[in-house]
Amino acid sequence: MDHEKEARDADALEEAIALLERGNTEHAEAILERVVANAPHEYARDFMRGDTRCIRFWDDEEFMHFALREKARGPSQQIAWVKSAYPQAFYVLGYIAVERGALDEALKWLDAGLRLEPHPRLKLEKAHVLAAQGEIDEAVRLQEEVIALGAEVPASTRAQALRSLAVDLVERGRLEEAERHLHESLKLDPDNATAVGELAYVNALRRGATSVPRSSVAHAAKVPVRCGACDVVVARPTQVALVRGRVVYLCGRCMPAESA
Repeated sequence: MDHEKEARDADALEEAIALLERGNTEHAEAILERVVANAPHEYARDFMRGDTRCIRFWDDEEFMHFALREKARGPSQQIAWVKSAYPQAFYVLGYIAVERGALDEALKWLDAGLRLEPHPRLKLEKAHVLAAQGEIDEAVRLQEEVIALGAEVPASTRAQALRSLAVDLVERGRLEEAERHLHESLKLDPDNATAVGELAYVNALRRGATSVPRSSVAHAAKVPVRCGACDVVVARPTQVALVRGRVVYLCGRCMPAESA
């Protein structure tokens, strides 16, 4: 594999994510499509380069999580972080497609990424799409696969899987199980706004509120979060509210005075 080309494509991926954060989706998408056009047919996450073990990590959180676990296991061989380009580029393209409602296109991108690497974030995003299409059982299966990895994946990813699973269990009316998973997610990601909001939603259902459409679970991609009322970008999405039965983020201006 051409490692220099992969390094350039990893830099292009970072550029595309930065553009996406600024709301320039069209330009970001064009860059990402050029990146995935270079994706190889075979892609090893873990490989040797001389005496060095090289691992393709998606970000510094994933790398630090692995490094700390390796340190706890005792002395090991030298490990180098190689930036992951192609599976993550497919993931972000899938995310973009979801955002514009093109679910079949999203599955195409996500499945292409999964063929390269069965990464937990790809599985969770595919589960999100499948749930939106009504394929709840398959969505739950993917979420449970990620949860079963346990401490092999970062706490934030496990917490996301637990939140996503809880949302789908709510759709099945399995409120006690959903509540348990939400509490488990908060042990890993304390005070997470989405989990807190979903717990409030579960409590509302228990009080007799009418069931409403599936809530949106926060994605792991580095993309803008927008206010559910005025659509401005929320710099620090920590406030949530139930708006017409849907858990949404609100900016400080739109948050009711008593909740701000």
